[in-house]
Amino acid sequence: MSNDETDTQNLATQAAHHFKDKNYTKSLEFLNRLIRQKEREQDPKILHNIALVEFLISGGHDTQKLLSELSKIKNSVLEKSKQSSSSSTSSSSSADFTDFESNPTITAQADTAILQYNEAVLLFQTRQYAASMDILHSLYRNMEPVEESLTARVCFLILDICLLLKDTDKGFSVITQMERMFASSLTREDGDETSSKSETYDATKKLISPNELKFMLHMYKAKLCLQTQGTFKQSKQEIKHAMSAGIKIHPSTIPLCMFLKAHLEYARKNHKKAIKLMQTCGQKAPMATLLASATTAPDNGAIGNDILMEESLGAHFFNNLGCIHHHMGKHNASLFYLGKALKENSSIYTETTNKKIAAKQYARDHSPAILYNEGLQLLWTGKPELAFQIFQEVALLQYKSPFVWLRLGESCITAHVMKIKQETKAKQKNAIVWKVIGSGSTRRVLLPVTPSPHKGINIDDSLSPGEEEAQSPSNISRMGSMSLEYAAKCLRNCLFLLSHYHPSPDTPKP
Repeated sequence: MSNDETDTQNLATQAAHHFKDKNYTKSLEFLNRLIRQKEREQDPKILHNIALVEFLISGGHDTQKLLSELSKIKNSVLEKSKQSSSSSTSSSSSADFTDFESNPTITAQADTAILQYNEAVLLFQTRQYAASMDILHSLYRNMEPVEESLTARVCFLILDICLLLKDTDKGFSVITQMERMFASSLTREDGDETSSKSETYDATKKLISPNELKFMLHMYKAKLCLQTQGTFKQSKQEIKHAMSAGIKIHPSTIPLCMFLKAHLEYARKNHKKAIKLMQTCGQKAPMATLLASATTAPDNGAIGNDILMEESLGAHFFNNLGCIHHHMGKHNASLFYLGKALKENSSIYTETTNKKIAAKQYARDHSPAILYNEGLQLLWTGKPELAFQIFQEVALLQYKSPFVWLRLGESCITAHVMKIKQETKAKQKNAIVWKVIGSGSTRRVLLPVTPSPHKGINIDDSLSPGEEEAQSPSNISRMGSMSLEYAAKCLRNCLFLLSHYHPSPDTPKP
């Protein structure tokens, strides 16, 4: 090996070492030294790593910039592949056999696979699920030239999107394909030294151990079964299998299984049992201390080398309790827990600087779903004005959800009905007389000692500019005033969206 190759390898090793230690500035220095070498000036792998490190150094805010950089690198690789393919075709004679590894198209697919995967992750974090799924589908259909470690990541990300979009059929088909691809791993236990070419578990480059793979597949199966009507028995079996596999990894995996078990009892309408199971999980429970194995240090939900399960926050815990109490008819208690869920959810922005939100923080923000649930409780407790304000906040992000527009219209109609009842009640009694007590010789007429109470909000269908300015800010928002006309618009939006409806992952109904 020449001195230049040795220096290049050392620089690459140092850059990777500092990247794993999250010392991104130092890692960028070594990458810049690599890219200055003549033979490495247009190396797509180095350009990709530089773009990724610069994104992390900036705090992970500018996702559009990183997406454009990844797209440029991918297009340059594909362009070079087309040129090399056309030149090789024109210079070669007819042959009966095509070499798989020397095929420029196949090589380009393998070279751009990690770029496409990172694009899909960024789109997933910014909740552009359809665009992310399109990229993942192209990778899923052409998995032959892709490394198995990347194949596992692609499949797990597809499963996450299937759960969010409630596409259970696609999710089960992906799990079936994974069981075929990694059959040798699923029949092994940790510590078994046998190996094969199609082995996911490799002692030299460990991605995921057999028990970890079993645990994750059973968890995904249980979640998909919970979204399918009439499969509660199968879901219970999958949770049981996940617990048996999880205990071999570390006891801290069990609370996540209990979360799913509580969800199962909630779906079965065993609400008291669901609350007991939620209490056994604890507020900060499941994945914050999940270990890759019993001998490794905790890595914030790490499975294997760098595959992460979702981190369960306090917001999940309190939101689930709020949903359970809603179905028990305890709407004030539900409001209490949902308020705590919002407070816990806001804690993810404690490290935000310069009012910029990182992609990871945005991906963990569940405020639209929690606010939707809170607005629904306010409707049930007879507070349509407050519910209207909250649903308008949700509509700024979830404008494609017909349920949000339905609740906005319902809030306006409920406020109108309450105002009519108040006016009708006021007309039925004398404005001078406050109350009549007793009857006959003991009858007493009480007169008011304070001004008449407020008669409700103004929900006229048409307001002049001067009247609009006089209205309270709580009754008029950026999207429209609380009126029957606005309710009709909301309901028309709801009907239109229902005709093109796809389940929204961020607006769960309690």
